[in-house]
Amino acid sequence: SLFDFYDIPYIGPNKFSSCVAQNKYYCKKILKNFNINVIDYEILRKESYKEDELIKIERLGYPMILKANNLGSSIGIEVVNNIDELKDGLDYIFKYDSEIIIEKYIKNKKEYNIALFKNNDKVETSMIEEVEGEDILSYDDKYIKKKQNRICPAEIKNSLKNKIEYNAKKINYGLNFNSIIRIDFIYDEDDKILYFNEVNSIPGSYANYLFKNRYTFLDLLNSLINQGIADYNEKQKLIKIIDNNKIYEIKNGIKFK
Repeated sequence: SLFDFYDIPYIGPNKFSSCVAQNKYYCKKILKNFNINVIDYEILRKESYKEDELIKIERLGYPMILKANNLGSSIGIEVVNNIDELKDGLDYIFKYDSEIIIEKYIKNKKEYNIALFKNNDKVETSMIEEVEGEDILSYDDKYIKKKQNRICPAEIKNSLKNKIEYNAKKINYGLNFNSIIRIDFIYDEDDKILYFNEVNSIPGSYANYLFKNRYTFLDLLNSLINQGIADYNEKQKLIKIIDNNKIYEIKNGIKFK
């Protein structure tokens, strides 16, 4: 928003796409309109939360996963198995966020990540990685201990690989991203359904390791910079200031060049 206001070129998603990506609830709402599968969910807001609402939430069935709606990096994440754990989990996460999204927790699953970006008006996809392990990585696991639990490229069938790439491109289009993003999917091994999980609008190190079969990190950065300049030049073609004479002509229905 600051760069847009001061008319400075930048790399990264625009302010609308960034806001939607950060809000799990609205992200799901929008992507459902693009026929993207999302895990069944409910939203709770601290200002209106009453325990009576838990009956509606329990329709999802246990276990459930609770997530701070506007946070990331595994902050404000809890898996609950009964009503007491649900109440405790909500109380805990409301300390971090005023909104909580509650989803059915899929036990028998695989997690897959894919990155993609716009390059010369084409959308390029990366290798797909599989995230191993059943436990949810904590903030310390990710940033202090730096646990690595990836299979890259993922060992999956071509049919699932193609489905992930197809859905990733639909999400990229639906949320209007012009820069590099990483999208996380969950595959339900029992029902054989691929679900969107979340989108990382500014992935760490631009998820460059997922492009290592095609680009060095320097080449990837150069591609992003060139695309950022091209997008900026396109924006410069838009009319941004209308002087008083033209405003008068518009009001009186007179065409102008």
